Amino acid sequence: LALPHYSSWRDDVDAATTGLLNEATDIFRPVTEADQNLISVSVFDMAANDPGPVSSTSVPTAYSTTVYASTDSLYLTNPDWGMSRDGEEASSILKFDIVDDGDRVDLVAKGQVPGRLLNSFSMDEYSDSQGTESLRIATTSGWGEGTDNRVYILQQADTELEMLGRTPKLAPGEQIFSVRFAGLTGYVVTFRQTDPLFTIDLSVPGAPQVMGELHITGFSNYLQPVNDDFLIGLGRDADPNTGRAQELQISLFDVSDLSNPALADRYSFNVPDWAWTEAISDHHAVGYYPEYQVLAIPVSNDGWVTVDRDGDGRADFERYRPRTDLYVFQLDLS
Repeated sequence: LALPHYSSWRDDVDAATTGLLNEATDIFRPVTEADQNLISVSVFDMAANDPGPVSSTSVPTAYSTTVYASTDSLYLTNPDWGMSRDGEEASSILKFDIVDDGDRVDLVAKGQVPGRLLNSFSMDEYSDSQGTESLRIATTSGWGEGTDNRVYILQQADTELEMLGRTPKLAPGEQIFSVRFAGLTGYVVTFRQTDPLFTIDLSVPGAPQVMGELHITGFSNYLQPVNDDFLIGLGRDADPNTGRAQELQISLFDVSDLSNPALADRYSFNVPDWAWTEAISDHHAVGYYPEYQVLAIPVSNDGWVTVDRDGDGRADFERYRPRTDLYVFQLDLS
């Protein structure tokens, strides 16, 4: 087995510091016989004078597609394409404990759920009043008309992540477009031609319940909780008959009654359908300031603009230019 190495440089030193990323004793045994890749989780002290990893832990496994971290745990998920669950699509989960004040991570448990994850918002770790941790995870199984979606709840038992409960199938024939967990509540958006927003009660890990659903046109790619009563959805409108995506939009959902979620307000951007925002794919582009109840979204567009080169008030030629505007919204929750 070829072990990974590292190299690091300091500005005031000509020679590089090199070495093994981890020793052979820091590599776990393969989880399955099909695991032919090596995933390493390395810890760096960004305030240290000397460069290089503080510690590193490696696991032979498949490639990881989604990473989620809480303050105590780190989860990696790997797709299992027909290699498990009786040939069905599944996702394997590796759980690492963050120990020694963050100086090391240890592999402590593994598990598996049907389906595939959308992104890191599809996972969430929740600790109840007794300190019992649960992993909530939302997945889509299948393709086309055969898809279904569920939320699963798992808890660690020794070295296994065991499934405690799951929701019924959500929106068969559709797929998950966004997920957000907030305490004991989960929100899932699926889409094919219309946008169902599902509200889920997660207070009983062994029996999660779908409380309500709201069907509107379009879909939300990103969900931002405002408080216990309101939820922001960022996405696009869509043709209700064909499902064709249209202009960017922001929706404000009233979720004060989980059994009856409602659309409180909606803003459609007056830009062409091809305009885009980084906020749909990267949540770091969403600026939400709860103390001011202000939301800021960058929106990018491009097109032909006229240029008056000699300043005579007449267009000399046209130029194709991109532009990005920052849209700032004030939320009035009253």
